Amino acid sequence: MKKLLFTIAILSLITNKSKAADNYKKGDYLCVVSLNGLNIRSTCSLNSKIVSEIKFGSKVEVIDDTLSNVPLSIKLKFSPTNMTGFWVKIKSNNIEGYVFDGMLSQINYSKFGYNFSYKKILGIPKIDTIKGISEPINGIKYPYQIVNKSYNSFIQLEQKEEWFDACLTVTEIFKNISFNEAYWLILLNLYNDDGTDLKIENKEGIAVAERYTCS
Repeated sequence: MKKLLFTIAILSLITNKSKAADNYKKGDYLCVVSLNGLNIRSTCSLNSKIVSEIKFGSKVEVIDDTLSNVPLSIKLKFSPTNMTGFWVKIKSNNIEGYVFDGMLSQINYSKFGYNFSYKKILGIPKIDTIKGISEPINGIKYPYQIVNKSYNSFIQLEQKEEWFDACLTVTEIFKNISFNEAYWLILLNLYNDDGTDLKIENKEGIAVAERYTCS
């Protein structure tokens, strides 16, 4: 999963004059949260010239938050749900241009490095563990373990780990951040995990992720 790529598809292009977003304003500094980095373009179009490329963790300044908005709906590799966002005009290293705000965050996750974990940024979770033996399945009983982890920091995350017959299913629910930010946070957490079957859904604005591995 080290090459976390996704395919971009423009599903809607609607032009109007309004606020680009509610979670940032002109003069704010945001950080690139996509591991693949982000292209700065000359205009609000994926067909426009790329004037610069900025890396994961790079800081950019919002220089105009009231634009002719072009809502984008982006198809993601690990989700049946599209990511939506807007073009925003930014400045980075004296270069001005437009970027997709779905790849920006107020948090600079790069400072945690590539050995990233939820515990590094959210602290130690409250843990509740349940162990038992299953009912017979084809005449065989299997040990199981359920671990519920609750992170209650500036990001609220409920994580459930279910171990059954050497297989692990993990369900994660992000309660107080956007689907866009949660999507990138989940991929950061799995950066060094090459054997995970991952699905991330947007359920009424709440990001719900499920991943499955077997040893």
